[in-house]
Amino acid sequence: MARGVSLHIGVKNYSKFNGIDPLKSPWNVARAMYRFAYNLGYRPLDGKIPSDGSDPTNVMIEEDASLGAVTKAIKDIAAALRDGDAFLLTFAGHGTQVSDPRLREPDSKNEVSILADEYLIDDMLQALLAKFERGVRIFFVADACHSGTSIGPPPAFLRASSEQFPPEPEPGAIMTILDSVSLEIWLARREKYLAMVAAEGQEAELKAFAVQFAACKDNQLTRDGSENSYSRFTQKFLDRWNQGFSEGCREFARAVDLQAPRITKSTPQCTPVSSTEISTQELEEFLAKTPFKL
Repeated sequence: MARGVSLHIGVKNYSKFNGIDPLKSPWNVARAMYRFAYNLGYRPLDGKIPSDGSDPTNVMIEEDASLGAVTKAIKDIAAALRDGDAFLLTFAGHGTQVSDPRLREPDSKNEVSILADEYLIDDMLQALLAKFERGVRIFFVADACHSGTSIGPPPAFLRASSEQFPPEPEPGAIMTILDSVSLEIWLARREKYLAMVAAEGQEAELKAFAVQFAACKDNQLTRDGSENSYSRFTQKFLDRWNQGFSEGCREFARAVDLQAPRITKSTPQCTPVSSTEISTQELEEFLAKTPFKL
C-alpha cells in the first residue's frame, strides 16, 4: 500500500519580523489540515501520534516553523518516500511577492511563503521538492496571499491565460503585508536566499508529480479567519471535501471556488509543476485523479 506522509505549517505572530502584523487563524488551519490528512491515511514521518493531545511532529506551529526546521523536515521526508507514495504539505500564514532575479516567472516575481524566521521563496521550495524521486505524488495546499504559484510556475504547455485580476480585498482581515515591508525584508536577505537556492540545486527539475492548491492567484489577496475559526479558503476547502468529492485536481479547485458563499475576490488555484522527465500524458493522468487520496 502507498505510504502517505504530511507536514503542516502554521505561522501567525511573526515576532521575529518588524512591520508584519499578526494573523489569527493559521494555527487552527494547520491543525485542521493535519486532521484532514490523518483521516486520509497520512501520518508524521516518525509515525508517532501523541496521546496527550499535543501536536505531533508534523504540525509545525510558530517558532517550530523556522526555515531550518522546515527544510530539514522536507528533506527527511523526500529521503523516505518511494514511487507511488504521497506527500501532503500545507502552509497557512503570510505570503508576499518579490522580484525574480532568475527571470523564470511570467510576471517577473517570486512568490514567498513567510515562515517564522525567514522567507521561503518558491525557487527554494521547488529545489527541495526536486529531491523527491520519480513517481512520488506531491500535494501542496497554500493558504496565503499571493500564493497561486508558490512552488514555481507551471510548465509552459499547461499555462492558462496570462490575464490576472487585480486584488480587490473584501471588508475584514486580509492576510497580507505592506509592499514596503516585504521589499525591505527581501533586500536585507536577497543574497543569502539566492545562495541557499543555489546550494539546494536551483536548476534541479522535479521528478515527482506535484500540484498546488492555493487560496488565490499570485496577484490576489485572501482573507484570514478568527482566533476560533479557519480562514475563508480553508473553511470552503474542507466543506467541499466533506460533501464528498471524486473528480480530478482542477475540478476540486473549481468546486472550492464555487462553494457557497463563493470566494468572489480570491480565486482558488490548481497549479501543476512538472519537468521534462514527465510527459504531458503522465501529468494529465495524475491531474485527472482525485487529489490527496493514497
